[in-house]
Amino acid sequence: MKKKFANTVKRALATALCLLSVMSFAACSDVTSQLGIATDPPPTQAQTNEDGNTVYTGAYGGMFDDGKILDIRINMTESDKLSMFNTPDMEEYYHADVSIDGKSVSNVGFRTRGNVSYVSTTETERFSFKIHFGKFVENVTLNGLDELCLNNMAYDPSYIREYLTYMALAHLGAPAPLATFAKVYINDSYAGLYLAVEAVDDSFLERVYGASDGNLYKANRDSTLQSNDCATFELKSGDDAGLRNLKTMVSLLSDTEKLPNVLDISSVLKYTAVNAVIANEDSYIGEKARNYYFYESDGKMKMIPWDFNLAFGTDTSLRKDNYAIKLSFIDADVKAPYFGVEASSRPLVSNLLSQSVYYDEYMQYVNKLSEFMDELPAKCNSVKDLIDEAVKNDSTSFYGYGMFEDEFEEGQSNSLISFIKARGTSIKSQLGK
Repeated sequence: MKKKFANTVKRALATALCLLSVMSFAACSDVTSQLGIATDPPPTQAQTNEDGNTVYTGAYGGMFDDGKILDIRINMTESDKLSMFNTPDMEEYYHADVSIDGKSVSNVGFRTRGNVSYVSTTETERFSFKIHFGKFVENVTLNGLDELCLNNMAYDPSYIREYLTYMALAHLGAPAPLATFAKVYINDSYAGLYLAVEAVDDSFLERVYGASDGNLYKANRDSTLQSNDCATFELKSGDDAGLRNLKTMVSLLSDTEKLPNVLDISSVLKYTAVNAVIANEDSYIGEKARNYYFYESDGKMKMIPWDFNLAFGTDTSLRKDNYAIKLSFIDADVKAPYFGVEASSRPLVSNLLSQSVYYDEYMQYVNKLSEFMDELPAKCNSVKDLIDEAVKNDSTSFYGYGMFEDEFEEGQSNSLISFIKARGTSIKSQLGK
């Protein structure tokens, strides 16, 4: 993570380059981008283009605009590649050169990533990966982006569950990473179609909150917040080494008068509404109580969503080769949004929903997402059209093109499109619509 000093240095370096080249400010920005020097990403402005796609003006050079598939090429020594594939659980960074849509950055960090849902199987080398542009050379980014995750679509024959979830979060205006699809090559060998996701790091924090000098906490498994020891949390950046500010917030979960002073409650309610509507048990409101961050700045915690490859009813008890949707989730109660756990074991949500003002706000988000679910089948088919040819040519896929096509067949009870429609109908019924 970069500190304030590093931000000062990088700005001074960018300025010096411009003075030496006697170029205009606009030209300076272009030069620093080409050299891979970190520059502050400009504010993101979501707009709709003439094709009806969402484009994020100024976000990392338009890398995450809708309607495109990135071309990502990673080059590393064959010995490093072999070592990485032989010991994926080590998550060790290796030196690599990376090109994304023709824009190259040398000497970046490249590694495997993730828990059991992201690692490969014995039959394939389809791992998930992370690119850390400034791992070995300080302050290096790609168009201001610090880190990029490449998710391998494990447990998702449709390839689009996580992508759809980020659409749902954007529909609520919730702070969330940007994502797009990417064809990935390692040493000129095609690794498959991946989902490229903006990592929750400095560049994300600067894009969303305008600064990255606060405390960033990552929730690992069993981060239930039932006690304020917070041992399951990891401080990713900031100076709260003892997690004191996080512990203070947890100690106030039952104090509805003081809690708004230390917690952005709307960020929690939006996170909860999305996970409830799309039936994602691999979240805080599920058995494993994970896949979220808190970012604390100016004394207030903001909840950041993360990791949705198991969304839309995926049965998390099964292995990849036995993929299935848990059909009981079709009628999961959105008014009591807990999957396999008691409300009391998830005090971050249950304490808020016990207060009418917060429950009403939460239900407003659920209502808005209910409308989004009506639009989702058409969006699914649009995304399918975008990636269809790439999936057809993806020989490393966990499930194959046949299962991919089945996910969009309405007649199949175990398909994504059928689940979305049935879930939408159930939610409407629960809301009395």
